[in-house]
Amino acid sequence: MSGRLRHAVIWVVVAILTSVVVILFGLWIRGSDAIRGAELTVLQAFDAGHTPLGDAIALTINLGFGPYGAIVVTLVAAAVMSFVARSWWDGVRTIVLIGVPWGVVEIVKHIVQRPRPDSTQLLDRLVPDPESYSYPSGHTAFATALGLAVVIVLLDHHARRATVVTALAVAVFLALLTAWSRMYLGVHQPTDVTASLVLIPVLAFAVRAVWPRSESSLPAHAHRPA
Repeated sequence: MSGRLRHAVIWVVVAILTSVVVILFGLWIRGSDAIRGAELTVLQAFDAGHTPLGDAIALTINLGFGPYGAIVVTLVAAAVMSFVARSWWDGVRTIVLIGVPWGVVEIVKHIVQRPRPDSTQLLDRLVPDPESYSYPSGHTAFATALGLAVVIVLLDHHARRATVVTALAVAVFLALLTAWSRMYLGVHQPTDVTASLVLIPVLAFAVRAVWPRSESSLPAHAHRPA
């Protein structure tokens, strides 16, 4: 077995095991009244601290990273990365790096089938109750996958270290901000967003291992040391 194939197999196994752990944890907390009560207390604290600025940020993320907004954002990200990497193939790879982890989270969501938080226990609901299941958070999963897709393409394109570090910082901030927004709106429990923050990075790097970027496709200048 070649080194590249062994690397890919290891990442796939890690991704499968992580997914199984996340599923089992989700099934356990779904039936736990103690955890449900503790998380409701957290959501009620968010509910009591709404501000006009917080409302605007959370509602923007809710729309932009929702099912339809996410498709538009993904296509824009793919176009931008194609331009930055000077390769349309990197745009396709960006879509896969976002779409596959996001899709796996949706599968986990339908396996666990955890109900949404009880909206009757929250006073300041800014959005209607979503019709989908709660665990893991799809918005948080998308935001995390989006940021990591950009970071991975930059890494594989041999971008400057400062550029990669900046992109990583933005990716982390975006993921955490989205996780905060889902709890702020009262549509996800803390464990919902945590599951996405844990699972998506593993899935994203598993996709990268399975589909590494060919060095032969890099522009000539990318092979020169910085």
